Formats: sequence, C-alpha cells, structure tokens
Amino acid sequence: MIEATAARYRDKAAFIDYSSPELREVTFGGIWSAACRLAEKLARTGFPAGSRVALSGANSPEWICACLGIHLAGMTVSPIDPDISDEELGNILSILEPAAAVCDSRLRSRFENIVSHIIEFESLDLTPAEISFEPKPLGKDQPVSIIFTSGSTSMPKGVMLSEKNFLHNVEMLIATKKLISSADRELNLLPLHHVYPFTAAFLTPLSVGATVIFPRSLKGPDIVEAAREQRATIITVVPQVLQAMHGRIFSAVEDETFFKQSVFKLLLKLGSLGIERGFRPGRLLMSKVHRSFPHLRFFACGGAKLDSRIHRDLARLGFRILEAYGLSETAPIVTLNSLRKPVFGSVGRPAPEVEIRFEQTKPGVNEKEVLVRGPNVMMGYWRLPEVSEQAFLEGWFRTGDLGHLDQQGNLVLSGRSKEVIVLPSGKNIYPEELEKVYSRTSLVEEVCICLRQDEKGGHLAVVAVPSREALQRRKIAHIYEEIKFDLENLTVGLPSYQRVKEIILFNDPLPRTRLGKLKRYVIMESLEAASKQAAPAVQPDGQEKEPQDELLAFVKKQLRLERNPTGRENLELDLGMDSISKLDFLSQFETRFAVALSDEQASVILTVDDLRPFLKPAEAGAAEASGRKRGVLIPLEKLVDLKEGLWGWFIRLVVRIKFRLIFRLLFHARVSGIENLPSHGAYIIAPNHISYLDALLIHALVPWRVSRRLFSLATAGIFNRFPFSQFSYRARVIKTGTMETTAQSLDYAEQILSSGYPLILFPEGKRSIDGKVDQPRPGAALLALKCRVPLVPVYLRGMEKILSRMHPGISLGRLEAEVFPPIAPEGTEKELLDRWLQIMQEREQSHES
Repeated sequence: MIEATAARYRDKAAFIDYSSPELREVTFGGIWSAACRLAEKLARTGFPAGSRVALSGANSPEWICACLGIHLAGMTVSPIDPDISDEELGNILSILEPAAAVCDSRLRSRFENIVSHIIEFESLDLTPAEISFEPKPLGKDQPVSIIFTSGSTSMPKGVMLSEKNFLHNVEMLIATKKLISSADRELNLLPLHHVYPFTAAFLTPLSVGATVIFPRSLKGPDIVEAAREQRATIITVVPQVLQAMHGRIFSAVEDETFFKQSVFKLLLKLGSLGIERGFRPGRLLMSKVHRSFPHLRFFACGGAKLDSRIHRDLARLGFRILEAYGLSETAPIVTLNSLRKPVFGSVGRPAPEVEIRFEQTKPGVNEKEVLVRGPNVMMGYWRLPEVSEQAFLEGWFRTGDLGHLDQQGNLVLSGRSKEVIVLPSGKNIYPEELEKVYSRTSLVEEVCICLRQDEKGGHLAVVAVPSREALQRRKIAHIYEEIKFDLENLTVGLPSYQRVKEIILFNDPLPRTRLGKLKRYVIMESLEAASKQAAPAVQPDGQEKEPQDELLAFVKKQLRLERNPTGRENLELDLGMDSISKLDFLSQFETRFAVALSDEQASVILTVDDLRPFLKPAEAGAAEASGRKRGVLIPLEKLVDLKEGLWGWFIRLVVRIKFRLIFRLLFHARVSGIENLPSHGAYIIAPNHISYLDALLIHALVPWRVSRRLFSLATAGIFNRFPFSQFSYRARVIKTGTMETTAQSLDYAEQILSSGYPLILFPEGKRSIDGKVDQPRPGAALLALKCRVPLVPVYLRGMEKILSRMHPGISLGRLEAEVFPPIAPEGTEKELLDRWLQIMQEREQSHES
C-alpha cells in the first residue's frame, strides 16, 4: 500500500518537519527511497530473517524511513521510547536481544555496549531516486513490531503485532467515510513509538497519501504556528491536550468583565443547539476561538478516555473530535465514536469485524471487564507465554478495562479493573471517573485519586498539582484553602463515600506515560516514601541537632518548631499557615534575608524550598529590584465609610432595621449572650462560617451600638464582583484573600483595632462544606495577639439553609447566634485557637445531642 502511494504521490510532501534547524519537507519518493536504501544495508549485514531491530529517536522523517526499511528487510522493528531510563532500556534490550539498532546519533552511547550493529539517523539519505528493492516477506509467526508498553504499572511487556493487526486498523480508517484522504494534512503531537500514533499518524496517512506535520515542540505557540502555516486539517492528540486547551479558553473567560462573561455564556448556549445531530453552530459563533486552527476539520483523540464534559464543551465551541478506544494489544483501535454525531460519555461502537463481550473477572467490583476478539488483537507478549495465556479468556483478549454497552450499542467505560478502589464499606470507586470531577477547577493542573491506609482500613485522598499559572494570575494568598474550597464545591452533589478525606499537594507534575496515563504505582510509592521520612538527627544528650542550613534555621526559629524542618514542608498544609500568617512569615523572611517578593512571586510559593531561589545573590538582587508592589497604602477612609456622618449613619441604620425584620420575622432569628460583648474598645468577633450571610446576621442581631461601629474582613473574590462591590463601602468591608489584598487588609485591620473598633473575622477562613466547625487558621489569633485585643466566639446555628455550600438557595428555618465570653489575648496562637475550637465544638455537640 505504501509503495503504491509513494509511486502515485512521488513529489508530494509526505512529512513537514519543524523540529529540524530549518523547516524541511520530505517527499513520498524520498521516504520510499531512504527506506529501500536502509533495507539494502540491513540485508547486507547477513542477519537472519526475523531478526529484531531496535528503533529509537524523536519524531522525524528519519524515524519513519528507518521503521519502513527494517520492515522491508524482513525484520521485526521494536520502537523504543528515547526518554526511558538506562535501567528500563537495559531490561528491554536484554529481553529483546536485537541484532541491530537504528537511532539518533545522540542516543548511540546508550546502545553501544549492548548492540553490536548501530545505524544512525544522520546516515540515512532521504533524496528521491529510482531504487528497486524486493521486500523480504515476514515469517509466518513473525510480528511486524514488538512494542513495549510502559503502561500504568511497573512491568513493561513486549506486544507482538502482526501485519494483519495493522492492516485491519489502517483499512478501517481509510474506509470510514470523510475520515482521511490524500487532501488532509495531519499535525501529530504524539511520540511514534506508541501504537496509537504509529497507526493513526504514520501508517494510515502514508498509505492514503496525506501529509504529516511534526511541530518544533509541544509548546502552544509552536503547535499553533505549524497548524496555521501548514493548514492542518487533522490534529492527533491525547485527552490531556484537549483538557489543557479547554482550561485555557475557560480560564481566559473568567478574567473578563461580567458583560463579556455573560455574552460568552449566551453564545455557548446557542452553540449547544443541534450538536448531537451533527451541527456545529459554535464554529461561526466562536470564530475567535478557531483563529489558531483555521483549516482544522477535527481532533483525533485516543490514548485515554476523554472527559465527556470537555468533549461537550469543545463541541459547543464548534470543534469536532474523533474519539477512539483501544490498547497497544489491539493495534490499537477497538471502538470508534462518530465524528459528526458523537455520543458524549461513550467511546463509540466496535470497529468492523471486532467483537466485544463482558465478563465478571474481579470479586467485589460491580462493573464487568471488557473482552475483545477480532483481527486487530495481538499475537501475544514477546517471550512471556504464561502472561500471554493469562491475557486471554476462551480466546477473548482481556482488556483490563471495565464498562458496559448503552442502549445504542456504544461502549461506556468506567475505569481499569486493577485500579478500582474497593472501600472498607464495599463501595466501588473508579478513580478515572472521580478524577474528572476533581479536576474541574482551574486552580489545579492534574489530580490523582488514591486510597490511603489508616486504622479504619483506608480513606480516599486526592493528590493535586496546583496550577502555578492560575495562582499567579489570581495572586491567591492561601493556596491550600482555595484549592480545598474549590474541590469541596465540586463534590457537593456526590455521595459521601466519593468525597475525599485528605488533600495532598504535589509541587511537581504527576508521573505519567508518554500518552498521558497516570503511573499510579509511582505516585503511591512517592506518598509512602514521604510518610517514612528519616528521623531527625539527635545529639548524644538526646537533643535534636540544630539545622546548619540558614533558611531552615530561620524557619524553625520563626515558627517555633519542635523539630527541624526539611525544606519540603508545605507552608499551609504542614506548617498550618493561612493568608495572614503566611504574609507575616514572608514579611519576616524579606526582612531577615534583605529581599523583596512581588505579589506574583509570593503567590506561587508552596514550600519552604520555594524560597531558596531568592537567597541567591543574583536572583535576590532581581527580586529586590522588582519589590513587592505594595505601593502607597490607600487611605482606609477611601475604601470604607469611616465617617460618623448623618447620611452614612442613616443608611446603615435603615439597612440594619430592614434585615433585622427579615431575619426576625421569616427566620425567627434569636441571639443570646449579648452581655458577653465588651461594652467598649476593640475586639474580634470570631464566628463559625457557614453562609454568605453570616456577617449580615451578626450585624442585624447585635445591638446598634455595636453594629454602627462594626467592620469585617471578606473575600475579595466575592466583593470585587457586581453587585457585592456596590455594598462594600457602606458595609465597611475590608477585602482580603489575594496576596495584594491580604497585605493591605492586615494593615487596615490593625488600624481598625488600634482605633478601638470591633472587627468580624472568620477563623475558619472559608464556609464549611457540611455545616460542621472546621479547623481554624492562625490569622485571627495572630491579629488578636498582635493588637492585644480579645477574641469573642460566636456560634451560628441554622445558617446552612441560607446561601451555604450545602444549600445555595434559601429555605425558611430558625436561626440562632450565641455569643460567648471573650478569650483574652494571652499565650500562643495555638492556645487561642484551641480554646475557640473547644467552645465551638462543645456547642456543636450539645446541639447534635
């Protein structure tokens, strides 16, 4: 097929390569000529028929020529990931025992001590010429290729695929109406040593006469450049690419004005019209989104399951996505979704001649395993007869995936059999499905759901990698709290057993295969290793040695830690900081080491070690030059109404009376313990936090002598938005939550308390997800001790029915507020917070009983 195509399109560009120092085009004639030359060279070596040849290197026309040449010489090609470790490479080569290797010259040293005959890519001649070479046929039981799967487990296996396997997939794709033709130009973003791009972006386009484009890199600008300049009509991707694209589009909308956001939402609704029937109105309505890919017909997506929400959203934007499902062992396609009328949430119907059945293969797991039979199924695993036998059940290949068919015969997948988490209660958790829910916040780039062992048998945890771009853009002050808040909001509607009990932040990207699948076993090993950190070094007298590292010594002293820090501690998770205490800590750091951090720099500092770059002389100087952009503090009277003028006094009184009547008449609101409020001077009212209206309820219930002087700290993310932004001045709301507003709000709070005014501050930071009192953050205690003012606990009950995270709407019910005696500003921050938490929890338990 490829020889006939090369003859027909001899002078047409088969490959356009941006990864070379200069843009180059290689014709079909050049590809075929180079493949024949290499085949001749291999034939002269005298290696017997059926010899194995390792192939390794980055995507390039030379890689294609080498693969074809090895095949023409009657040998088996084994594509190997150029980025695997030396240990993995050694293991693969010891199993494969290749006669030769064809590789990039930069990889030669990795093969020299193992393979005797090496041919470098640079020696291949891609000049078109009349070369006649008689292809040597493969042996009866000889595979075209042996492809080693990295998979999501630690054991690589060599998948033996025959010419029959590949021909089934290639002929099926070519026969599918309007899928691919010689007029197409396919931009490939995936490594060719994997079966999916090997079939979809190499064998198929080369067989039909289409052009394949290799971008300079996988960076966004390089992909867009190649797509636009070369008029790409198909782009081969994995779900991660589409997820990142979806995130960029929708994150950009979040930063727009309220009006532009409303217009976008309207256009998105219009873009939904008829998408199940094949229409794509979003192509016209969202023309700005399509400017980067003006000639694109569709994305070809495989390698993992695509989130149905992302698929649907991109369809609403006007994009078409061809989603396929398969494995390395099936060359790779098993099912194919419809290009024009996709069934969102499914991976489509079985390919022609491919059969599917389901079998209950794992005790305790509700879903059944998908079994496949057809001409696409592999010959077996190289030199692993027992493993090969276990991979089949009565002649059907066991995919290891769980799923079922819908009423229209489309396959719906729920996860991998070996990755299903069976909770102590017997409930099944399908991590991949749950991860799609937890990844729907722009604050995290990726997540992994896992089971963490405890005394009760185990609990669900989520490992999340914060998005430094989103954190920097939003200048978030309390990273963990914001991520926790978003993740909890995403799971409000889920059953309780699907909600995680622990959130673990990872600084580095999660380990994945080259096609984007999580390496869960590596992640779990990392968590176990982190939990078994070495014990602190102890001196002969039994005392722990003081850290020699200047930064670690500063951290231990500043935070009064009992044990030496390692540097890997998360400032919020491990050291218990909130936005206020974190800002205070960073300010002390700036003073101690004579550096200055901008708000953007401070917003992405997650761990102690993240501070190290600013200790280096060159970088410290740069940081000091940029400085934290605090500027001149805006006078407080310009942000809130400080005057005791008649007009402001009258507005606050009218609003208070109005809401007091509403709360009293509709919600039977009552307050007790008013006598515990100090009669004069400054203090911090510290309520539990359940609803958006908590502060308003306190304003309405406390005496007018208190309400008229009361200030409060509130999230800038809420009070910067219309219509709340219109109320903050008269309501005396000090905005906080970002690095910039927290820095200012701390100064403003000190001014307010120093001037003798009371202040509402929620120790928990965010609204409770379930109405129960959460662990308080140190900010309230830090401020109380710094300004020497008492902390007045206030327990609110019934607010979960009004604009809470459990009930976003409003339901009638009884509201209560109970004021407790003030806690004197004495002792440590922890002692103050422990006392506040004890009061809150005792009151909570008494109500429950």
